[in-house]
Amino acid sequence: MIENRSVGHHPFTEVWNLLNELKLNDDFIWGLKAGLWKGGGVGGINLGLNLIHYTDFEESTLRFRPEAGIGFGSFRAVYGYNLAITNKDFTSINKHNFGINYMINP
Repeated sequence: MIENRSVGHHPFTEVWNLLNELKLNDDFIWGLKAGLWKGGGVGGINLGLNLIHYTDFEESTLRFRPEAGIGFGSFRAVYGYNLAITNKDFTSINKHNFGINYMINP
């Protein structure tokens, strides 16, 4: 769900999402991600929270990823850090994550 609105004269966006992440490297890793992010206002600051379940189909891990970045409307660029909740020995996932998103509102 994407909700665009204005607070005063500053645009503001709120997004709830359920997405997939794929890592195509030596091993195929799939992550089911549920998240929320808000952005806009003065300076276009974006903040988000994600919960991601990664698996290589032999073992899995649950990660929490806070994100911070910039963006306006349906566009954003963010940095996130993956924090392990379970199976901290699952090392196939990067700790640092950079993302550029453009959401299309149906």
